[in-house]
Amino acid sequence: MIKEYPVDELKPGMVVVDTGLSWAERPYLYAQPGVLSELQIASLRHEGYASAFIDTDKGPLAGTRPAPPTVSLEAGRAADLETEKRLLAHALRVDRPTALGAGDGAEAGGEAGAEGEAAPRAGKVPLRVALKAAQSLYEDSIAYVRAFLKDARLGRQIAYEKSEALVEGIIDSVMQNEDALLSLRRVRDADEYTYTHCLHVTVLATVFGRFLGLPRGRLNTLAKAALFHDLGKARIPAAILHKAGRLSEREFAQVRSHPALGVETIRALGRTVPEEVLRGIAEHHERYDGSGYPDGLRGEAVAPFAAVIGVVDVYDALTSERVYRKGLLAHEALKVIYGMRERDFSPLLIDRFIKCLGIYPVGSLVRLSNECIAVASGSNSGRPLEPLVRVIIGPKLKPIQPHSIDLALGEGDGEPLRVVEVLDHRRYGIDPAQYMV
Repeated sequence: MIKEYPVDELKPGMVVVDTGLSWAERPYLYAQPGVLSELQIASLRHEGYASAFIDTDKGPLAGTRPAPPTVSLEAGRAADLETEKRLLAHALRVDRPTALGAGDGAEAGGEAGAEGEAAPRAGKVPLRVALKAAQSLYEDSIAYVRAFLKDARLGRQIAYEKSEALVEGIIDSVMQNEDALLSLRRVRDADEYTYTHCLHVTVLATVFGRFLGLPRGRLNTLAKAALFHDLGKARIPAAILHKAGRLSEREFAQVRSHPALGVETIRALGRTVPEEVLRGIAEHHERYDGSGYPDGLRGEAVAPFAAVIGVVDVYDALTSERVYRKGLLAHEALKVIYGMRERDFSPLLIDRFIKCLGIYPVGSLVRLSNECIAVASGSNSGRPLEPLVRVIIGPKLKPIQPHSIDLALGEGDGEPLRVVEVLDHRRYGIDPAQYMV
């Protein structure tokens, strides 16, 4: 497990993990990967670092406590990666029949429908249908985010009223099938992070809010708070926001001001804005243990919407591709988030967030118990270990017609199929987005 430890609790031999969070996102975080020495720890205290993420499965903590259920990343596989990549590329490149034969279906773990699609889960619009509207909405949303951030940067009033139609569109999409917009999070440009992050946080907050049972009106308020949560960053120099290394005290003071600057920009419109929107913007960097900013609020003193936005903000930051580094895989990010329980976020909130996204979030590349390779294409909050998957490669890397299987239905020859490991799609040259429908 990856867990954040205060500097005062670090011990020699602990293994530091770089989660990829920037200094602006995680102030006073020591992130140089490696094994800590006593001299390093003393130096970290002297230099004012606050914490570090530690791999508790290595070093002196290994074996000291029962490990929570985790997903191993290709653990123990002896196959040569380059050979497997070449075979995978061949399996995905060959011409396939228009329909899956009976033999292929049995070998791949179950029969597919006429077009290799599993039936949509109760209450959901089929992903193929939902994606069409979601793609247009996504593009329009990015354009709107780009426009209001530019206006804020230039000191002009933002078009706040246009957010209503956009937010309602996001809620509609999530109500139809939340996996549509969630899957589009994977279609991101590292150079466009500033814009995509605002939208992705809005989508994640809306999905999470719906999971928590919020009625539509409250979802609207939450989504608006999420959409404008980083509005104040438009008024901070880009050189500071994009600085990969440690910030000076002066630079960090500017970063800490962005929640207040965002609220100030909204208030300057002279219109009535729900207090929950303003608090969501103002408090999304406050933390459960009081270590956040700007006011060091603790526990239930942090506005509920701000707490939700805080969690999804960190998750999107962890999983996002940046110009200077790759994002974590979804299951890796969830392990980091789990390690932030009690310190940064309420344990109950984190547990619910992980259950909301599932152990295998949409877009995860997985290997099944029958050796097939599949892409998680649908979530199952009631049974998070059994997602809807799109099988793209058969056993022994046999080319097959892609088709969908709902693992919750217990399909399989003999024992029900299950996920046995998560694969890094980047290492194998596979783009999961191509197989979402």
